[in-house]
Amino acid sequence: MVQYLQNRSVKSFNELALCSNSLDGPIPTYLGNLRNMARLYISSNWLSGSIPQEMGTLINLLELYMDTNLKGLIPSTFENPRKLTVLHAFSNKLSGPIPQEVGKLKSLESLSRHTNKFSGSIPTSLGDLRNLTLLHLYDNLLLGLIPKDLGNLKSLKNLELSENQLNGLIPKGLNSCASLVRAHLEANQLIRNLAEDFGVYPNLNFINISLNNFHGEISSNWGTCPNLTGLYVAGNNITGRIPTEIGEATQLQELDFSSNYFVGEIRKALGKICLCLQKRKKAPPTEPSGQQDGLFSISTFDGNVLCNEIMQATKAFDAMHGIGIGGYGSVNKAKLISDITVAVKKLHLSSNSESM
Repeated sequence: MVQYLQNRSVKSFNELALCSNSLDGPIPTYLGNLRNMARLYISSNWLSGSIPQEMGTLINLLELYMDTNLKGLIPSTFENPRKLTVLHAFSNKLSGPIPQEVGKLKSLESLSRHTNKFSGSIPTSLGDLRNLTLLHLYDNLLLGLIPKDLGNLKSLKNLELSENQLNGLIPKGLNSCASLVRAHLEANQLIRNLAEDFGVYPNLNFINISLNNFHGEISSNWGTCPNLTGLYVAGNNITGRIPTEIGEATQLQELDFSSNYFVGEIRKALGKICLCLQKRKKAPPTEPSGQQDGLFSISTFDGNVLCNEIMQATKAFDAMHGIGIGGYGSVNKAKLISDITVAVKKLHLSSNSESM
């Protein structure tokens, strides 16, 4: 790779795509000499080592994709490519805090650093990225509060902060973010009384706030979201009755209120059914006769625990975990904590169904 990049003819390149290969070794520092580079794609390789400081000299860079096997800290020079609109560095082993200097990349529209080992708090300077439409920081070691500065992101459409150690309240600016289309906040330690004004999102399509510490009664405002298709609030401390207004969300297809403290009747317009299948390891001779090879009886598992585990493994039935669609629903693949791989079929009820 080094010899290729040292070729003089390469210096004038404004786009270099080396993604989806088997390239290995470190990112060569010579890459910093490609000053005309506008788009650089080196993702899906076996590159290793840290991000070289020289990457910061690519001042004309517009898009950078480097989801591979990198580790170490984000170099301080990364504030220099001020024209960057896309910065994707996910599925690496990058660590340390996310530098406050990221807020100087004012042109950023898409920032994805999920599935790394970033620690510390979410930088408040992210609130300065007014053009940001996508922010993915999930599956890291981030802790503390969600900065109220994120409420300044009036163009934000896709927000994923799940599977961290975030706590405290959701900033008010995000509670009514009109641009928001998709939000994943599950598997944190967030708190809020859901009876408060929450859920007025004219463009929201999907939201997952499962596996947190939310309490109170769920707001009837969710029924006023005209584009909402998926609402997941499983594994919290929510009480009271399910508001009848929820059934007025005409586009709603996926609803998970499991593992809470709801009371009262189940509305026939609500709910979803999961059928779980797995390929088991060789069964012991003492296995109960009610189980069949390749299947397990869901009655042998703790329903709440199993449901929550499946929710986490599939990121609430996100399409990225889909493995097929049948006549009655979609199938997702989930790898459980026990190292068992499960196929989860989500059966959609017809509009004239009388029960769950």
